[in-house]
Amino acid sequence: MYKTVGRYIPESRDQPEVIEREYYGQGMIYKNWEAYYDTAYPDQVCYIPELSDSLYTRQDFLDICNGQPEIADRIFEEVDWQSPETCLEDQWYEELAICPDCKKWYWCYDVEKCPNCGNVKEHEMDQKTELYQKYIDILENLGWSVSSYTGDGRVEIEKYSPAGEDFIICVDAADFPKSVFEYAENFDVDEHIAMWIEGKENGTAGVPSTRELVCDAEEIEKMLQELSDALNNPETPNKTTCDAEENKWNCEVNLNVIVTEEDIDDIMVSALEGGITYWCREAEVIGERLGEGWGHEQIARGGILRLYDAEDGGYYDLNREKFLSGLKKYLEHPLYDGTILRGIHEDRMELDCGMIDAPAADQIIQYALFGEIMYA
Repeated sequence: MYKTVGRYIPESRDQPEVIEREYYGQGMIYKNWEAYYDTAYPDQVCYIPELSDSLYTRQDFLDICNGQPEIADRIFEEVDWQSPETCLEDQWYEELAICPDCKKWYWCYDVEKCPNCGNVKEHEMDQKTELYQKYIDILENLGWSVSSYTGDGRVEIEKYSPAGEDFIICVDAADFPKSVFEYAENFDVDEHIAMWIEGKENGTAGVPSTRELVCDAEEIEKMLQELSDALNNPETPNKTTCDAEENKWNCEVNLNVIVTEEDIDDIMVSALEGGITYWCREAEVIGERLGEGWGHEQIARGGILRLYDAEDGGYYDLNREKFLSGLKKYLEHPLYDGTILRGIHEDRMELDCGMIDAPAADQIIQYALFGEIMYA
């Protein structure tokens, strides 16, 4: 006899959608075993997690689990507060492997061959990417800790908020500073407060008052920004603060930034495909075409690119020396934090070209050609 926890009634013309959760396992959820195991109708809602109104069907579980019922069944039986995606990532990724031949997932502990096709086990689910020690040091200095690595190249880090929330984020480990920057930028204080208010209304125990939630969410936002700044701006100007008058003195710090051919190519693509097109009507290769591309590789390889001004009809020749001069000027006041990252060698910095979009590339080219921003 199948059981059901909670109640769910889909929206109809006569009545709104009804979601009633009950306590089960570790949280307040809706879970319907009969709906899940009814293979003839896989689109019935069978699960709703605690802190989200996302509706999950049997088909959703199958899609999440590579279309394999034996794995989907395991995940369905395990979920008792979280989403199935979180359950899979947090509890089971390290125990699963993917067969390079048949592409099926299987439980891999103490198994030498894929049980589906017999192929000898070679590849784990995904390669773990662990953080550099310098990032771990920054985390520990700010009170964060690494809780776990996932099988898909991400890392979970956590820190307790002032109100006692065990705040956990899961971000890409390979590009850790940028991932933290993006998480901090996208963190929504109001959404975080609303999530916990909803949880409190649904019976989650230990949720603070609304006033405390507001203060705590704002502190979490500061925690994230502090971590992002520490990771993405490791070299900050020296400054001394006078307590009496709160004056500040800045001391310039020269940074050794390594720029690769690929960096220059990426920036030139951003410039030529949108960044400068509102003032540059044409780009012409001068002399021998270098590289295999359509002209964006010219600068990094020592060539010349002639840019024709749509305003006055004149032209300007851009070469690598001018480009690097423009880049240097831009990096003194970049549009986005996180443009410069600490490299593998402690005394060198590297570019994160993911933070140099079309507007940023436009400024670099204008600094290179004019020494200032002429067009905005």
